[in-house]
Parts: sequence; structure tokens; C-alpha cells
Amino acid sequence: MTFDPKWLLLGAASLVLACSPEAGTALNNSTNAVATPAAEPSETIAPEPKAPAAPASAGKISLAGSADAGAISQTKTAAAGKQMTKVQVTSAQSFGLTVDGQRVAPVVTGEATLPNGTPGCFAAIVQDGKVSLVPTIGQDEYEAESCDKPTAVGILSSSGDVVRIGAVFGAFSPNETVSEPIVLTWARSAGALSIDAAGSSKASQASAQTIAAMRRAVQ
Repeated sequence: MTFDPKWLLLGAASLVLACSPEAGTALNNSTNAVATPAAEPSETIAPEPKAPAAPASAGKISLAGSADAGAISQTKTAAAGKQMTKVQVTSAQSFGLTVDGQRVAPVVTGEATLPNGTPGCFAAIVQDGKVSLVPTIGQDEYEAESCDKPTAVGILSSSGDVVRIGAVFGAFSPNETVSEPIVLTWARSAGALSIDAAGSSKASQASAQTIAAMRRAVQ
């Protein structure tokens, strides 16, 4: 048998190819190349919006019964905090306020000596344990007058959050004695009482001396 040298060369070439690092790399790459699934995007959940505060009920506003002793005591303390002295609550003109028959706050009126020394009067709302008190006769627009006492209190109108309360005060000056009508605004959601200057002026110009007359003047 004759030996052909070309077979020796072919075998050597095959051996070199088998030992080549590129061959091993290709094998490993083909074995290890496993597709990795793409990560799913995370879902962001937005927080639920907070519900807005419920508005004050627009039910029927009425006066019912007398102001309770606790409200009267709180009002006296609030008046003293405003530097009023000789504070007296007029129980006959202090009432509970109800919405559709449910008691929500008392309205308290009375007289006191104001910080300027003038005999004055006041009105207050006691709501959720807080007192909103405003001086009436004897201060600001009514500083030229002195107050005798509150003589009438009643509901004039209500619209949603705002309730208008009428109050009549006996007042006097060196020249005359009058019944002074004052329109008060009660902002229920804030528990705040204030004087409605425009409404009070209308009632005064109409010479309103009763709650019914005040309603007609400011409607």
C-alpha cells in the first residue's frame, strides 16, 4: 500500500480546526444564547382623589327652644375675652337654631359694657364648641348709640351656606330712643357671624322694628 502525504496534511488541518478557540466560542455561544423576555412595564396606580367636603345642608332653618346653658356660659367667656364687662345674656332673645328639625347651633344675644365704656349689645353663634361673637350697638356704625337690650331675633332668609338673621335692639342716644334693626350673616361652614351692613342699612331706612318688617325690607 502506497502512503499518500496529502492525507497527513488533511488530518493535521482537521486537528488544528478542532482545537481552535473560535470553534469552542461558537459552540458555547450557540448553547448559552437563551433569549431573555423583555420586562413588562410597571403599572403606576394614581391615588384616588379625595372627595370635596360636603356643603352645609340647605334644609329649612328655624329657631327652636332656648339657647342651652353651656352655650350661654361659652358666650359670656367669649365676651369677657373681648374686654367686655357686666355681660348679661338676654335669655328671652337667645334660641336654638335647627336645620330640618335638627339642632345645629344656638344664637345668643345680650348686653354688656364695651371696652370703650359704652353700654352695648352683642350677638353670637355657638357652633361645634366655638363662639363667633360680634358687638352690635355701641361700636363701629353704631358707636353714637348706647344699647338697652335685644328685643327681637328671627330668621330672615337662608341660601345654601349663608343664613341671614335679623335682630332688633333697643338703643338710645342723648336725643332719642330707637329700635335699631341689624342684619346678621351666619356662614355655616365657617361657623362665623358678621354684620351685613348693606342689609342693616336697608332695614333701618325702612324703619323696620320687627322681624317681619325686616324680611320685607331686605328681600
